[in-house]
Order: sequence, then structure tokens, then C-alpha cells
Amino acid sequence: MSTAPRETPGVRPARPAGRLPIPPTPFIGRARQVAEVCGLLRRAPVRLLTLTGPGGIGKTRLALSVGEALRGEFAGGVCYVSLAALADPQLVLPMVAQVLGLHEAGAPAEQPPLLERLQDRLAEEHLLLVLDNFEQVAAAAPDLAALLGACPRLKVLVTSREVLRLAAEQSYPVPPLALPDLQHLPPLDVLARIEAVQLFVARAQAAQPAFALTAAGSVAVATICRHLDGLPLAIELAAARIRLLPPVDLLARLERRLPWLTDGPRDAPARHQTLRAAVAWSYDLLVPDEQALFRQLAVFVGGCTLEAVSAVCRLAPEPARADERVLPALVGLVDKSLLRQEPGAPDQGRLRMLETIREYAHEQLAATGEIATAQEAHAHYYLALAEAAAATMTGPDQPAWLDRLEQEHDNLRAALTWAVETAHPLLGARLAAALWSFWLMRGYSSEGRRWLDSILATGCWLPPALRARALNAAGRLALREGDYAAAERMLQESQALRRTHGDTQGVMEVLDNLGLVAIYQDDLGRARSYLEQSLAGRRALGDTAGMLTALNRLGLVLRYQQDFEGAARLYEECLALARPVHATYYVAAALHNLGQMEHHRGHDPRAAALLAESLALVRQLGDRPSIAVLLADIAGVWVTQRRPEHAARLFGAAQVLRDNMHVTMYTAQRLAYERDVARGAAQLDTAAWNRAWAQGRAMTLDEACACVVDAPPAAPAGPAGAHDLTERELEVLRLLAAGLTYAQIADQLVLSIHTVHAHLRAIYAKLGVTSRSQAARFAMEHDLT
Repeated sequence: MSTAPRETPGVRPARPAGRLPIPPTPFIGRARQVAEVCGLLRRAPVRLLTLTGPGGIGKTRLALSVGEALRGEFAGGVCYVSLAALADPQLVLPMVAQVLGLHEAGAPAEQPPLLERLQDRLAEEHLLLVLDNFEQVAAAAPDLAALLGACPRLKVLVTSREVLRLAAEQSYPVPPLALPDLQHLPPLDVLARIEAVQLFVARAQAAQPAFALTAAGSVAVATICRHLDGLPLAIELAAARIRLLPPVDLLARLERRLPWLTDGPRDAPARHQTLRAAVAWSYDLLVPDEQALFRQLAVFVGGCTLEAVSAVCRLAPEPARADERVLPALVGLVDKSLLRQEPGAPDQGRLRMLETIREYAHEQLAATGEIATAQEAHAHYYLALAEAAAATMTGPDQPAWLDRLEQEHDNLRAALTWAVETAHPLLGARLAAALWSFWLMRGYSSEGRRWLDSILATGCWLPPALRARALNAAGRLALREGDYAAAERMLQESQALRRTHGDTQGVMEVLDNLGLVAIYQDDLGRARSYLEQSLAGRRALGDTAGMLTALNRLGLVLRYQQDFEGAARLYEECLALARPVHATYYVAAALHNLGQMEHHRGHDPRAAALLAESLALVRQLGDRPSIAVLLADIAGVWVTQRRPEHAARLFGAAQVLRDNMHVTMYTAQRLAYERDVARGAAQLDTAAWNRAWAQGRAMTLDEACACVVDAPPAAPAGPAGAHDLTERELEVLRLLAAGLTYAQIADQLVLSIHTVHAHLRAIYAKLGVTSRSQAARFAMEHDLT
């Protein structure tokens, strides 16, 4: 039987043409993406793979590299078809046929339809067909599906700014180039191998052969790459400017990216010769609703949630109708690669524009006169978000709220900027007053204070209650900055306003802060007076959440007045109140204070355990200032345990954190710190101590905390003993061993039954017992009765 290839009338078989074009410049980076795309195309079920992404992301270069890598794995080879010059979807099949060398051998009337001829031509062909720039001819997608359906050995690799929406399609979003971490820049040789930096250097050297990545210019180059989102086209256009501007000057001029990113190669497609043209090309392909949503999304900085989009963006006057239109437009923008989906919590996944794209959207928003309405809606949404967070900041949801505010910090800044620059002092003051505890815990005290000072200094009238809240917030942040005079002045004014308007709870809050100012000024008598007033007032109000602050701070005062038993009682009461309501910050604070007091009384194993538990909690909160203090305190315990090298690393890490956030220490705290450092330095030779300290300074926050978690114990753990218990727990244990009931213990110690049970759970856990009788036996065996 003949095995000659079957011929179709009017068709002359031909080997595929369409060689892969040779790129004019070397392909840099993308090794992982090339491997992933090749791996997908090698899978039998994957017949159609679409590389998606915005203009300038590098889809074509990635497709060419993949084609080159797979050339030997397809018997029919790899055929490349550029569709960039086409605007009519009906011309796609003729272009494919032309590149494949499919020639007509008869009159047009005698020819079967072109789709059938292509199907017949490729029916048995083991071929990879690369179709580049499909977005403007997306209506031809059904023809592509029909071709695949008839050609079982054909595989198609498409580049497009939007998905094709075909059942057989597997999409692969092309990510930006890998970027350096500006907070922890690696050594120069490592930095030079990071993809975005590598591309910048290569293209800069093409423009200016003498250019080299140096230590002096490395920060500017890394910042430029991050500023440009790792977008290859933007980086290439910026690097070409090196012939005129060194990196530092170039960075200064990239405040607005689009006007500067021009003058691409003349042999590049017109839409790639300037970044503006690349984005405009995509914008022009959008339908009206997509264009309107694209413009409005420019008000979001650093991404947004779907909830935020629904609240801020409007495509129709009626909200219900607007929502119906927003979602399809949003899907369209994601499909067309103008909006990226980022991973997140299931209900709070984020949407983000690359900043170069957002800048173009912002220009369009301003040009249409829609910007004022969009910015106002944006500011009101983020005000509501911040006030919702502030209302639950002491409860179990505190870590999640802090993380959400961190994620939205750029949007919150944008809302504050709008409020200050457009004279909306009420909104600005409300927003800043809601954010102060977030700023305090996440190490943004200086920034928060600048916002509040700016708002308070405008001279605009604020309702007394709001002005009092803003002054209290500004005073607390000023204290963190070590500006005691400003803190005292603002807090006293806040207190006067609150007293005048009968805000009793607000007065207690200010008294707590005035007590802290007095502690920092070593005026323990005044501090005790303020905090005792606050605690008494909060007890009278039944304000349990408010009591937590007063208990911790008053305990601090008693400790420095050498009343250790009184301090312990206050800390334990705070723990007993805070644990059931999952008030993480206050549980951590009480544990921290107990750990410091046990350490200074020589109970270092117990101190280490308490401080480590506190550190784990403040890490959940992301409370960087507290982390800095805890690292130093744990280092102090390690000094006492004669582990100087470990201690020096923690001291070094803590110093960097404290310096970066301007964390001040009150006198007693500073003296204890200096004593611990001096003792540690005396345990090790100077060179080794300095070397370990420098190692700590080079650590990330996570690395420093991991040192605590992974540190070996100072000595083999022995059986639990009485020294593991706090003073109050010892009292409870003695009464338990004496045979008192839980109610009698509560009555004798002036505690609630709930608090007694909380103490007993802690006692059982520390002693390794599970019952009342076992605990009583322990007390008798250790002469505690």
C-alpha cells in the first residue's frame, strides 16, 4: 500500500516557513518562565497556550525563546506568524496560510474554504504555531478553535494582551521581571544578576559602553527598576537615557514616567517606541465601560479589593445598575492585562495596575474632568475602612485589621493627601485620628505625626470632640518620637476639651497617655496619680478594654517604685482580662512586663519563656517597635545566661529596628539596656562582640526573630518548680492546697471566679499537672503551704 502523502485538489504540500525571527538584543532573564511555558506545552492536554500581559511586559520575547527551546521537539518545527500589522480578524487565516506556504493551484472558485484547506494541510502535522499580537484580531479566535479541533498534533502558542476565551485555552500571565528588595539590597554581584537590574545594565551599556553598576549607583538603579514595576519596555526606555543622565539624576526625573520613557528603537513597532504609545494602544481597544472603569481605577494606589472597586467606581448613576456594569468591565480589564489579580485572602484578593499604566489612566481621568468625584469617593471609602479598624483595634480581629491597613497604606496616604490638599480638614482629621494606633504599632510614628501636625496646623475649625481625638493621637505619637514637651502640651489641650464636653471615657484615655509621658520624664509620682485616676474611672465605667492600658502602665510605675508584688498583681489582672477577649496587644504587653520583672529578679528561664511568648504575639501584630524592645530584652536574658555571641546579634538587630523607627527609651529602660550591653561585651573579646553585633545589624526582622525561636536552651530543662509561678499564682496555689473552694479563693483574693480559673489553667500548665489534687501535692512537696 502506498504511503505517499495524501494530496488535496488545489493544494500543494509545503514545509512550514515562518522561521523564528532573530531578536536584535540578547534575551535576559525569564529562565523560570521559559521552563514553565515549555513544561505546559509538553503536556498532552495543552493545545492552546496564551501568554497574556500588558504591552511591554515581554510576551513576544518570551514566546520566541520558548519556540527556540522547543524547536527540536516538534517534527514539523516551529512556525512564527506576526499579526501586529493586522486590524481585520478575517485576515488572520490568510496570513497563517501565507506563512505556512499554502499556495493556491487553481481558480478561487475551485478552492475549498481557506479554513478547510488549512485544516487539511495541518491535519497530521506535528507543529508549534506561534501567533504573535492576537489582541486586535481577537474575533478570529473561533477560527483558531476550529483549526485545533481538526488538527490533533497541532499546538498553538499565542501572545495577546487579553485571553481568547476558548474552551481549549490555557492562559499564562507573564509577570514583570524579578525585582530587588530595596529594604535589603544584596551584595553588588548578586544585585547585578537580578533580572530587572540585569536588563537595565545591559541596555544602559548598549547606550553608553562605559556604564557599569557600581556601589555608588546601585541603590538608584534598583529603585528605578522598582519604580518601573519590572516592566521590560519601561526599563529599556529608561536605560537608554543613561547616555545623558547618570542613575541618580534619571531617578529624580522619573517622578512622572510617561513623558520621559520615549525614543525607543526606530525598528521597534510604533506602539513600543514610547511607553505612552504602548498603553494608549491597549486603551483604544477597550469598550466604553472598560475605558471608564480603567480611568476611575487610577485613584487607587498600591492596588485595591473588589469591595473597594464596587464602592468607589461608578459606571451609571444608579448604584445597582452601576454594579451590574462594573463587574463585566473589571473582568474585561483583567482579561486585557491592564489590571492584574494578586493572591490574597479568598474574600480580599487584590487587583493592581502597574504604576506605568496607572499613570496613563490618571491622565485620562483628569482629562475627562472625572477626577474630583473619583478622589472624593475614594477618600470616603478609606475613611470608613480606617474607622471600622479603629473600632475593633483591641479585639481578636486586631492582627487582621493591622495587616489590612498595612496593605491599604498607600491608599490611606492618597486619601490623606487629597483631604489636606483640597481643604477637607474634617475628613483628614477623622482619618488620621483613626490611624494613630496603626502608625504607632507598625513603626510609622514620624509619618503619622506629620499628617496630624499638618491637619491641626491648618487653622480650620474642627468639632471639639474631633479636635480632642486628633490632639490625643498627635500627643501619643510625639511621645514615641521623644518630643515630651509637645506631647504634654497636646495631651493637656485634649484633656481640657474632653473635660469641658463631659467625655469621661476620653478623659481616661488622655490620663493614660499623660501617665506614660510622666514615666518617660522619670516623674513616677505624677505618673502614678494619672494612672490610678484612669484605672479607678475605668473600673467605675465598667470599661474593661480601657482598664488594660491603665493596668499595664500602672504596673510599670509600681515596678520602678520597687513594689514588685503590686506590679505583678496588676499584670496578672491584665492577663486575666485580656486573654478571654483575645486582646493580643495587651496579652503581649503584660507578658513582656512580667518577663522583664522576673529577669531583674534573677528568674531567667521563666523570663526567657515569657519574653518569647510575648515576641510571638507582637509578631502576629507586626508591632515592629515592640519587637525591637523585646529583642533587646531577650538579649539581656541571654547575657545573664552567658550566651554573649547570641546576645550581641540580637542587640544589633534591635538597634537597627529602633533607629529606623526612632523608638525612644525611658530612663529605667535605657539604664537596664546599657547594663545588659556592658555585661555582654565583657563576656566576649571586642572583635568577636563587634562581629556578632554587625551580623545582627545585617539581619532582616524575620531572621532576628528566628534566632529567638531556633536558639538552643541555655541549659537542659529540669522539672518545673515554684520559681516558674508568678506571685499571684503562688497565692492561688497555696489557698488551693489549703483546701479552699474556688469561690473562697476568689473571695479571699478579691478576684472573679473566671480569673481564678484562668490562674489555675496557667498553674497546671507550668507545673505539668492536670488536676487540683496533683497541684496540691506539688505545693506540699515543695513546702509552699
